[in-house]
Amino acid sequence: MAFLNKAKMNKNLFIQAIKDFKRCAQYKGTSDTWIKTNEIIKNGFDYDNFKTLESNTNFSSITQIENHPSLIFDSTSEKKIFDSLIKTEENNLFLPHKNMRLNKKKFSTHYIANLKIASKIINFLKNKKKNITILEIGGGIGLLSSILLSKINCKIILCDLPQILTIQRIFLSNLYRLKKHNFIANSDDLYKENFDINYINCSQILKQKFTFDLAININSFQEMKLETVNKYIKFISINLKNNGFFVHQNCIGHSTGSSLYPSKYSLPNNLKIENVEYNFPSSRGDWVPFFTVVCKKKIQNKIRKSLVNKRTKILKQYYRMNSLHPFLSKKNEVKKLIINKLNSENLNENISKHDLYNKSYKSNFPELKINTIFQKIHDSLICDFQNFDHSFKFTKKNTENIFKYKKIFDDPYWAIRTSSIFYGINDYKNMDRSLK
Repeated sequence: MAFLNKAKMNKNLFIQAIKDFKRCAQYKGTSDTWIKTNEIIKNGFDYDNFKTLESNTNFSSITQIENHPSLIFDSTSEKKIFDSLIKTEENNLFLPHKNMRLNKKKFSTHYIANLKIASKIINFLKNKKKNITILEIGGGIGLLSSILLSKINCKIILCDLPQILTIQRIFLSNLYRLKKHNFIANSDDLYKENFDINYINCSQILKQKFTFDLAININSFQEMKLETVNKYIKFISINLKNNGFFVHQNCIGHSTGSSLYPSKYSLPNNLKIENVEYNFPSSRGDWVPFFTVVCKKKIQNKIRKSLVNKRTKILKQYYRMNSLHPFLSKKNEVKKLIINKLNSENLNENISKHDLYNKSYKSNFPELKINTIFQKIHDSLICDFQNFDHSFKFTKKNTENIFKYKKIFDDPYWAIRTSSIFYGINDYKNMDRSLK
């Protein structure tokens, strides 16, 4: 394996990556979230800055994650894979801030979050053991791809904005110096199938011809315009190999033109939904909920095109209603029900409260009442985030009656504290009394 666990960066590899960056064709579809971010990152394109990239303020937007990533897993098999992965120490390139201890080793929270995602991916790729090609769109510094390269036999294709792609090139070319790297900056460059890692400027992706076994988007569709997201997904549906997987994990949109809910992305009819998850990357409750969708390409078993909108509707219902704790307490049973409805040929399929709660509905009424209140708060928060209003005027107005006699708004962290209701709260009756 051509993996180097060193903190020292090769200056020649850095200079080559910067040369490739300067060759990049301009991308005109950048969202407003990334226009400013790219300016800050570009100002930090200095060799000395990259030595400490993961603790450097110029790059905090692509490496920062809160201090307590959740260690709750969707399955025991994922947990076993994770336990195996943490036996390997995190590399020291870019000097990551290792502030989390597991199994007597120190890791950065950024690394642990990506290790969790890698565990999920490796789990559903367990039957594909050789010559796997993985496309990752919006891969941050390349940390997830670096983990996958070290653990499974695969080739990586990275697609990103020029500034971020350059960082990925610097990071991965230093970690994997014996692998073959190809950078596609403009229309003069071509994808090279026999290379281990291809870096593709997002302005060039639709001009390339290649196929892959897995496509990934983690935490970045939410920062793109919806039309851009749908173009990527269409490209994936065309070029993904039959029986290949597509997985995305995103939260609410926070760019002008992005989708408010991650459930709204258009999934073509040749993608069968295999799994859906609603989870929090944080164990503290100070992060918005993420939505994970896993699809498998089925050329022979396409759903009718008329059912595509139905799937979008059901996914939105699932995302919004999943904040109710009785729903979560039976998550495996409910998830199976939802997946069956998503792939059903019944055009009028829907989710009802009866489906979710059945006989336990009345017995869980106090819990439902509490979560209905906080669903209202959550939806209001989303509206304010969408409007870039961090004073939360709409939320305060919409929840005035709920907190009329409370001084919760005097607390500058009130929005963060109220979001903790979505998990970890068991004393619903006392909470019910506190809101009266």
